[in-house]
Amino acid sequence: MQSSVLRAVSFYYVICTIFVFNVVGVFGNVQLLWTTYRKKFAHCKSGMLLAMNAFYHTVCLLSELVNATYLILGQRPTRRTCYNFMMAYIFAMCQQAVMMTMISVDLLLVLIFPIWYRIYPTKHYLIIIFVVCTTFALPFSVWAWIGQDDEVVPFCSPPAALPPAIKPFLFSASAVVNFVTLAVYIAVTVILKIKGRSSTNFNTKLTLRRIKVIVLIYLCSWFASISLVYCLQSFEFSAEDLIAWQSDLVLFNLVTFSQTFYVCIWRSAEYRTAFKEQLMTMFFRASVSSTSTSAIHPSKIAVNTTTL
Repeated sequence: MQSSVLRAVSFYYVICTIFVFNVVGVFGNVQLLWTTYRKKFAHCKSGMLLAMNAFYHTVCLLSELVNATYLILGQRPTRRTCYNFMMAYIFAMCQQAVMMTMISVDLLLVLIFPIWYRIYPTKHYLIIIFVVCTTFALPFSVWAWIGQDDEVVPFCSPPAALPPAIKPFLFSASAVVNFVTLAVYIAVTVILKIKGRSSTNFNTKLTLRRIKVIVLIYLCSWFASISLVYCLQSFEFSAEDLIAWQSDLVLFNLVTFSQTFYVCIWRSAEYRTAFKEQLMTMFFRASVSSTSTSAIHPSKIAVNTTTL
């Protein structure tokens, strides 16, 4: 009886969490991508990396809806069927894990090689980072596809979609990537302390502060998820119960996939202003148009009068 109650609570918890964070997270990630498209200040290396990660996070969030749909319908897919839906999710999840490491390295490069960082072409820089992320993500995605079987799984989530033989390797590799991210983050913090506030220009300091918060939240949520996965594996759960408990850790993943935009508008006046403009465009397009028209003509008249 108690087990069935816990399973029911877990069922509703997972569904509600997925839907809430899809609304909040996808909205935020789309706003961030829109800002990056519209605003030149976001076309810098760090801004483009955040936009790339927002795209990966959107793929991860939308893929979680597959799991919610299976739960609502009360259906249990085979691992092979589940993986067909989760392949893009697992690939994007691996990509974003390495991307967070690259974002930390990006901070380090700003501090150690500022001149090289400014003059190196942004396009080449982004291509190199994309290749590094793909080099990590693609082998695991292909390996998981090759190792698929037709076992029925209770959830359609990455832990359920991955073949049991592959999970330890992927979780271990993810843990190593997270520790590298943590090490680079600590190095950035130490260098900032050593260099002092006066040696870094104001705009760079604002960018560093914003991205440091993003990386810190990522480390806390992702480390919590990976650590709890390892803790659960140390208990003697059945294979089905272990997958169920691992799927319940979805909250930590969803926080990771949803937080970037909200940190940006919290820590950056430029992103806040861009977001307000986008809200006006979304909900008050007509009034924005008329307001901007009325605001332009008086200024032109004033300039002409001064000239005369």
